[in-house]
Amino acid sequence: MAQCHISLGQFSEAIKYYQNWLNKHSKISNYEKAEIYSHIAMCYCNMELPEEGMKYIDASLQLDPFNCGSIIQKGTLHYQLNEYQEAERLFQKVQDDCPMDERQEMLYAIINSYLFLKQYDKAINLCKTTIEKYPDHRRKGIALIAFSYFEMKEYKNGLPFLIEAISLYKEDLQNNTKNAELIKSMIMEIKDNTNLDINLGNI
Repeated sequence: MAQCHISLGQFSEAIKYYQNWLNKHSKISNYEKAEIYSHIAMCYCNMELPEEGMKYIDASLQLDPFNCGSIIQKGTLHYQLNEYQEAERLFQKVQDDCPMDERQEMLYAIINSYLFLKQYDKAINLCKTTIEKYPDHRRKGIALIAFSYFEMKEYKNGLPFLIEAISLYKEDLQNNTKNAELIKSMIMEIKDNTNLDINLGNI
C-alpha cells in the first residue's frame, strides 16, 4: 500500500502507512525497522522537508550503519539543506567503501540522486565515470547523459548520446518495452522542441 501511495506522489499518506505499520509491529528486526525509516526519509525528501527526513535517515543508519542506499539518501538530504560538502563526502564514501558487487548499482543510485536534485552536470560526469568502469552496461549511462542534457535544454550536446542510446535500445524500442520509455520521451521532446535536422530512422 505504501508503494502505491509513493507511485501516486502521495508521500504524506505513505508516511502515515509506514508509521502505523511500525506501531503495530513492534517486534520486527532492526534491519526491517531501518529499511522503513529509510523509506520515510525518502518520502520527506520528495516533499522537500529535509529536516524531517534527516531525523529518520539518522535513525535508520543507527540501526544499519553500513547501508549504502541509506548513506546516499542522507547525502541527498544534505544537498537539500545546502550542505553540499557533507553531501559530496557521503557520496564519495559510498563510492569508496561499498562492496564491489554493489558498487555499480550504488553509482547509479548516486546518479539518480543528482538527477532528482537537478545537478545535471554532476550526473553527466558520474555517468561517464561509471561507463568507463562498467563498459558492459554502457547503455543506461548513455541514456542518462542524454536525459541530463535534455533537462538542461542543451539538445545539441545531448543529441549524440540520444542517437547512441537509440541504437543500444533498438530491440526495446521495436518491442515497445518499459526499458525504452525514457528514450521515447526524449525522441518526442527533440521532435517537438527543436529544429535540429536529424534522422531517427523508423523509431
